[in-house]
Amino acid sequence: MKKCFTLLVLTFSFSLGFSQFQLLKNPNKAITQKATPNITGLEKIANSDNSDFSMNKSSMLELLIGESRYDLQTNGSINHRFTRTEDGEMYGVWTMGFQESGGFLDRGTGYNSFDGTTWGEIPNTRLEESVRTGWPNYVR
Repeated sequence: MKKCFTLLVLTFSFSLGFSQFQLLKNPNKAITQKATPNITGLEKIANSDNSDFSMNKSSMLELLIGESRYDLQTNGSINHRFTRTEDGEMYGVWTMGFQESGGFLDRGTGYNSFDGTTWGEIPNTRLEESVRTGWPNYVR
């Protein structure tokens, strides 16, 4: 029985090693990868009326909708922080906190919304009045 088991283990090890050797000789046979596109930021983006316009990174609009000194925004997970509706309204939430001393005792939810024309004022207080929270999600 010991001889059969030893022979079986050696045969398996040899065949496994041989198959790995074959992959090293011909790596294209083992894996076929798609070429990743080269994104430069100068790509053409189709407009809703099917006319093309050029947009690059430097022409994209960025707006400040809120502030925070709290750096641990996700706590290791990705949350729903931004929503855009069909009628053009947008909503954003973030973990907001400013008092670094004492472990951000003011930590809570920052919130701002866009009504289709303008964003609300940048908030300076969290949504919650007395409860310390963090890592908000937006659900409509």
